Amino acid sequence: MHQMTYDYSLARSVMLTIASSDGVKVRRTSRIIGVVFVVVMLSGLSACDEQEPADEPQASQTSPGQPGMMEREPSTLPVAAGQSITLTVAPSNVGGFYAVREDLNTLELVDHTADNYADGVFIMMQEEPFSYTVTVPQCPAPGHEFLIIGEWWTEPGQPHPMPQTTLTC
Repeated sequence: MHQMTYDYSLARSVMLTIASSDGVKVRRTSRIIGVVFVVVMLSGLSACDEQEPADEPQASQTSPGQPGMMEREPSTLPVAAGQSITLTVAPSNVGGFYAVREDLNTLELVDHTADNYADGVFIMMQEEPFSYTVTVPQCPAPGHEFLIIGEWWTEPGQPHPMPQTTLTC
């Protein structure tokens, strides 16, 4: 970072000259002040141009209109009664922490790889995918559909809908 130093003796002499009653000195001093002002401004602009970009990582943030994405992918389709299915939830551009609430309906949650699970909410501390395994109950009829719907958020009170997943017997 560049530091700028100023010569205060010049400013002091300018002030003393302005205080004199000679009009020529006042005009000359005004011109000197103007030139000094322009030089200081131009040197400040060139100092800004010479700065090198920081090597520190820059934080990126998703714009409010585009909150990121969340995908849910089942391991197999179609499904059968009593079968265990693993679903993988993959975030994209959510910026770190996120939570997912899944409505599994009659599917039974067996296992998960999320950092935490509480009250129907999977919690992840970093933007990494997680998986969970459900068991399919008895199918009432061939072609019966089990819908999985949900929502995700990075800030409480600001949920975003998850895409719907359909498991067909």
